[in-house]
Amino acid sequence: FAIGYGEQLRLHDFSGMNRSRTTPFKTIIVEDGYKIKDICYSSTGDRLLVTPGSVQPKVFDRDGEESLQFV
Repeated sequence: FAIGYGEQLRLHDFSGMNRSRTTPFKTIIVEDGYKIKDICYSSTGDRLLVTPGSVQPKVFDRDGEESLQFV
């Protein structure tokens, strides 16, 4: 599960969460200085298209690794 907060993309593993562990397993600065406008999931759920306030959306895999940046 992904949450966009400001310029950060926070990835959570709900199956591994409990009351004492609610922190994201990975936090990514998508593009420094630009807030996240939208997050879209692929139909299979293995990729995320993240659109920051700039004109260069990025694609991340479910582990938070950047796999593509549009120019």
